[in-house]
Amino acid sequence: MACIGGVVAISPLFASQIEVEASQARRSSDRRNINHAHLVSRNEKLLQEDRSVLEAKFVEETASFVAWMAHPYVVSFAVVFFGSQVLFVEPAASALANVWRGIGFATVVYLIVCSWQLRDSLLVRPHPVFWRVVKGLAFLYAFGLVFLVFQRVDDARHMLSFWDPALGVPLAERSYATECAIYTPDAPVSSFRNVYDTLFDGEGFFDVFILCHVLGWFCKMLMIRDLRLTLVASVLFEVYELTFMHMLPNFRECWWDSLIVDIVVCNGLGILCGYYWLKFWKCAEYNFLGDVDVLSNGRVVKRWKPLVSFKYFLAPLVVLGSLAAIELNAFFLKYILWVPPPHHLNLGRIVFWWLVGCAGTRELYFKAQTDAPLGMMMVLIFVNAGLELVICFKMGAGMFTTPTPAYVKWPWIAVLTSLALFAVIYFPMKASSKDEVVPTAGAEGAAPAEAKKTK
Repeated sequence: MACIGGVVAISPLFASQIEVEASQARRSSDRRNINHAHLVSRNEKLLQEDRSVLEAKFVEETASFVAWMAHPYVVSFAVVFFGSQVLFVEPAASALANVWRGIGFATVVYLIVCSWQLRDSLLVRPHPVFWRVVKGLAFLYAFGLVFLVFQRVDDARHMLSFWDPALGVPLAERSYATECAIYTPDAPVSSFRNVYDTLFDGEGFFDVFILCHVLGWFCKMLMIRDLRLTLVASVLFEVYELTFMHMLPNFRECWWDSLIVDIVVCNGLGILCGYYWLKFWKCAEYNFLGDVDVLSNGRVVKRWKPLVSFKYFLAPLVVLGSLAAIELNAFFLKYILWVPPPHHLNLGRIVFWWLVGCAGTRELYFKAQTDAPLGMMMVLIFVNAGLELVICFKMGAGMFTTPTPAYVKWPWIAVLTSLALFAVIYFPMKASSKDEVVPTAGAEGAAPAEAKKTK
C-alpha cells in the first residue's frame, strides 16, 4: 500500500507537467491537416511540411492522452483494482468462471483505452470521457453482433445459456387482448377488473412494467429533446404493434390498453416529466418539427422546419426510422433467442441503446443544422441496428409463417411512397427559392448557434 501511496503522490506532479506540455503543444500546433495531393509527390519540401503537421498533432494528442492516463484517480484505480484482482484473488475452480472473469477484465481494459483514444462526442454532461466509453461500448456491441450473425439460432440460444443457465428455454406466448371488457360488475376484486389487472400486480402495487413504460418514455424525451417528435414517436409505436401483431402475440392489446393506458397515461406522463426535466436543468432542446424564421425574398417569415430544406425534412424521419428499428428489434430478438422480458440482458440493451441514442441524436441534429459530416455515434447506430435486423431475418427464417394482411401492407406502402414522391417533387422545385434560416438563440438556431456542445 505504501507503493500505491507513492504513485498517487507523484502522479499529480507528473500530470501537471504533462498538462503544461500539452498546452504548449496546442499553442504551437497550426492544427492543419496533411495535403493528400502531396502523398504521391517526390518533392522533399512538401513531404517535410506534412511530416511537421503530423508531428505537431502527435505531440498535442499524445500529451493530452498521457495527461489523462497519469491522472491520480486513474492511476489509483488501476493499481488498486487490477493489482488486488490479479495478485490476491485466486482463480476459481470452474474454468467457465475464469473465462468470464478474464473476458470481463479484458473488456474493462478495452474501455479504459477507449476513454483515452476515442474522440469526444458533442455532449458534455456527465463528462466527455463518459461518452468516449459509451462509444467504446458501441464498438464492442458491434463486434458481438458480427459474431452472432454467423451462428445458427440453436447455437446462439445455447451460447446465451452460458451467460445465464436459465436462458435457452422456449418462452410462453402471451396475448394482452384476451379480456377486453372495461366494466366487469361480477368480478370480486373490482368492477373494472381487466383495467385493474393491467395497472396493478397481484399484491395491489403498480405493475413494474407500467413504471418501466413511463420511465422509458421519460428517457426517450431526454434523448429526442423535441416534444412534438417524441409525441409522434409515441403514437407510431402503437401503430407498429398493430402492424406486427400477426407475428408477435404480445403485440395484441385491447383498444383501451393501446389508446388510453399506453399513449395517454404511460407515454404521456413519461414525456411530460422528461420535458420539464429538460426545462429544469436548462438542457438544450432540439427543433425537428417546429417553426423557424426564414429569410425569403427579403422578408423574414415563419416556416415549418421540415419544409425549409431536404435535410430538415430527412432528419426527423431518420430519428423515427432508427427508433422504430431499435425498438422492434428488441421484441423480435427476445422472441427468437428466447430471452424473457424481465431479464437483465433486455434491460442492459435498453440502457445501452438509450446512451448511444442520446449522443447519436445530438450528432444528427448538429449535422442537420450545419454542413458537418455525419458523426461516428450515428454511424454506429446504423451499423448496430442493421446488424440486429440481419440477425432477426436470418435466425427468424421459418418462424413467422402468417402472411402480412393486406390492410396492414398497403397503407404502409402508400405512406412511404407518398413521402418519397413528395421529397422528389417538392425539394427540387423549392431549390430555386434559396430560403435561408435566420440564426436565433436556442434550439431553433442556425449553424453558428448550434456549434456548441450540448449539456
